[in-house]
Amino acid sequence: MKKIFTAALLLFSNFSFGQSGKNTEAVIKQKFEAMNTHDLEAMGRLYLDSARIQSVGFTETQIGPPGIKKVYTRYFKGSPNLSYQVTKIILKDSEAAVTYTSTGTLSNVEEGTPSYMKGKTYTLLNCAIFKFQDGKIMTEMTYFDQVSFLRQAGFFDHN
Repeated sequence: MKKIFTAALLLFSNFSFGQSGKNTEAVIKQKFEAMNTHDLEAMGRLYLDSARIQSVGFTETQIGPPGIKKVYTRYFKGSPNLSYQVTKIILKDSEAAVTYTSTGTLSNVEEGTPSYMKGKTYTLLNCAIFKFQDGKIMTEMTYFDQVSFLRQAGFFDHN
């Protein structure tokens, strides 16, 4: 009887994990689809109002849909052709790790950006770690190689 109970518990927990994983994966896919179409409203709907969004490239933590809008407005303005390609999704309960590339051209450089960076194309390898709550993104931490970005933007050729 104990073996049957253990097997049933294992089967039930796997079913629950599968459903949670499917929902989490769907949110990830929606996020990257919205990123590729530069749809800030669709992206914002995927985050809790209290979501904490961080990146090695940020000077401060961004919060919720307004934070997403602030960050990606800047990215999409600077690189209007910015696109993303997911390379791997790893799911575990209410967490996910996603590796992806981002490719763009620095067409509209921000004030204070060296002029030699304008027109430079870049491809970055990224890794984002997500936590989910109630079917929405609760936290996101993104890592990428800033030195690679600077190299591709010509920074080291001029300094």
